[in-house]
Amino acid sequence: PVFSRQSLAAIDIPVLVLGSGRADMLDQSLESLALAAAMPPKLVRHLELDDAGHFDFMGVCKPEGYAILKKNLPGDEIVCVKGGDEREAQHRRIIAEILSFLEE
Repeated sequence: PVFSRQSLAAIDIPVLVLGSGRADMLDQSLESLALAAAMPPKLVRHLELDDAGHFDFMGVCKPEGYAILKKNLPGDEIVCVKGGDEREAQHRRIIAEILSFLEE
């Protein structure tokens, strides 16, 4: 594992953990919730973004990105689903949440 429960429990600085609240994403009880639960409660802030997707951490797709990926790398076009304006809106929200956390 990348993190051990012991290493997460030993964290001594504030941490923001972002997760997806979408039902079609990974099970958050095994992902971001588990990560946050292993950290000191007074130092961790867990936030689920209701409509965030797995690929929303990636850059915004160009308008032709989906078609290019589908043609050249079949299957990889999934990274561009909701990869335009919706992803840009997610980035703005994520940035706002991070800035708010850093200003605390």
